[in-house]
Amino acid sequence: MYLLESLKRLENNTFDERDIKLLLIEIRDLLMDESFLREVADFVAHPERARGMCHITINSRYGKMKFADEGQQRLHDDGTFANNTDKPWPFFSDQILSYIQTPQIKKDLFEIIIKEGIEEIPEHLFLKYYKINKHKVRTIVFSAYNRANGYYQIKPEIKGRDYLFLDDLLKFIRGTTTGISAFNDVDLKKDLITGISRIISEQKLGLDLEIITNSFDSVIVCIISILHEATFKMFDGTTATSYLTISRADPLKEDKTQYLSLNVQTPNFSFPIISTNIIATTYIEASNENLVVYEGMRIPWNYASRNEEMKLVLIKNSTYDDETK
Repeated sequence: MYLLESLKRLENNTFDERDIKLLLIEIRDLLMDESFLREVADFVAHPERARGMCHITINSRYGKMKFADEGQQRLHDDGTFANNTDKPWPFFSDQILSYIQTPQIKKDLFEIIIKEGIEEIPEHLFLKYYKINKHKVRTIVFSAYNRANGYYQIKPEIKGRDYLFLDDLLKFIRGTTTGISAFNDVDLKKDLITGISRIISEQKLGLDLEIITNSFDSVIVCIISILHEATFKMFDGTTATSYLTISRADPLKEDKTQYLSLNVQTPNFSFPIISTNIIATTYIEASNENLVVYEGMRIPWNYASRNEEMKLVLIKNSTYDDETK
């Protein structure tokens, strides 16, 4: 039984990226509520994504950044910035965000920018600026519209202060992008514990979950390595590609410790999708000083394998050209 053999490799800490890829294929149909882990397993089966949790998040963030970038470029091109230097920023931001008008919103823009945009924004920001939680935000926004003929149309009774509040809230939603990754290793570890624990129990495999969890950092390194070079089809037909990189917990602090993460590159910008607390030098045979130059960039160490001492490490891609970084 390959499932038992794969999980024994986790228990013995002798697995590599190939083993994790095969394990994900094996357990894919056994996963239930482990949504993030199931998403990763789906990546293995279909590395080009046009749906799923990660795709939705990337699509929404890409849309916000794309339209904001285009809006700012338009104001540069038509002289609005140059001819209104005395105006406050809200004068410009209202025009930049004008691709959505509160009374009537195209269905695809509503669902990509507004609906999914709400999910991308941390709840504490809604509490800070509007004194309402995310559930209340959803209720206010969704109950304000009727859907008809490919549009979300505002209900006639939304007027006065209710309209002004909704209008401001929608601007905040489409105008807010954070540098926070959509997922992190804590999310993935929870799914791994839940999913593998249940599978061990249901299949009566007799393995020690506690020992298996000791190697979860290495499992996650394999997973983000597997996701390196996955592609996403965006709503406008362009393609985004994920890549393994490193980042600091806080770039403003003197601590130069680099952590492994997964970013997504779109045609004009990149942003984080999975962050971890896994120190890069634990798996990359290079000094922290040498790694700093790769911060936010595609790193050449992107395949997880065992070295001669049977330690899991990220292997440098021999086809990588340092001059392209």
